[in-house]
Amino acid sequence: MKLPIANGECPYCHKKIPMYNEREYKYGSPIVHCAGCGEKYLDTRYHELACEGMPQSELNTRRYKLFALICLGISVVFGAGCWFYLKMTGRLVLELAFIAPISAIAALFNLIEYIRVKTGAKQKRLEAYMRESSERLRDSVYAAELEENGYNVPK
Repeated sequence: MKLPIANGECPYCHKKIPMYNEREYKYGSPIVHCAGCGEKYLDTRYHELACEGMPQSELNTRRYKLFALICLGISVVFGAGCWFYLKMTGRLVLELAFIAPISAIAALFNLIEYIRVKTGAKQKRLEAYMRESSERLRDSVYAAELEENGYNVPK
């Protein structure tokens, strides 16, 4: 049976999905049971790794290092600019002052991801998701349901 796709709410009872962000990329079963009515629907934020393969872009150290350096540079430039402007005029432009710490936080998150990739922690986590996915696909009913809904299920 072709399952309907959720877009922030259950397609049957219209119960809102908490913390829904359509651009979010999660690993797990795309077939979800509604907490309200119990009906099944597809949540396209979830990706079945055994069907789609290991995402190599997630293991790209260059990407994380580059984003960390860019964010750090933005943070330094805006922080210094705000400091100089404050010293020269005695005023602080709040809109610009928020960019420096936000960029620093983004740099920190990218640095953490860079370290996770370099140490192999991210690879191990993705391998665990792949094992879970392969385990789910051993259920022939589940695999058939995914295939019915357009997923390329390995045989």
